[in-house]
Amino acid sequence: MNINNLASFKHCLLMVLTVAFLTTAHFSSANQEQADSLQSVIASAEQGDANAQFKLATIYDAGDGVTQDFREAAKWYYLAAAQGLVDAQMELATMYEFGRGLRQDYVLAHMWANVAAAQAKADELADDLRQRIANKMPRRDVAKAQKMAKNCLANNYQNCIPEALWKIHKWKLWKIHQWKVWQTIKLPDVNWKFWEKEQSGEALEP
Repeated sequence: MNINNLASFKHCLLMVLTVAFLTTAHFSSANQEQADSLQSVIASAEQGDANAQFKLATIYDAGDGVTQDFREAAKWYYLAAAQGLVDAQMELATMYEFGRGLRQDYVLAHMWANVAAAQAKADELADDLRQRIANKMPRRDVAKAQKMAKNCLANNYQNCIPEALWKIHKWKLWKIHQWKVWQTIKLPDVNWKFWEKEQSGEALEP
């Protein structure tokens, strides 16, 4: 290899290493920004911000920068839905409809779709969702879901379906977020009798 070729090779190698370094630095910076943003969302969600809870739910739902976790997504959708956030109520209805992260249950799916549609009267998406779920159900189950939705709305979204949160996530709230989260998140009131029956496998009536 002559001197000119050697100089050219060194120049090319230097350029490759420079590009590799800059690319690594860029991705490292982007990853750090994403991590900081996620921590900010988590902090706001734990403080009870419904919009942050919904955003965190979508992050877990899509696996955006975190391990995809439908159960964790359902928890945060529920917390936002219990504060009256229509988008969260619709997503929760969809998760019940398809059994994604939650036990498939058309009655509960229809109930949340009904609650969302009652608030978003001009939103065709909520109404279409409710109708789509209703088409999969017998009339008596639709009537049951409508009654549950009416009760949910009358009680300001409290005690609508406590098992959505407690059956799946109670232990996670203690283990992952510890007691400080328990103090900062405004959780829906819990029907402990309902919870105990759910755990024992007894037949339940809402």
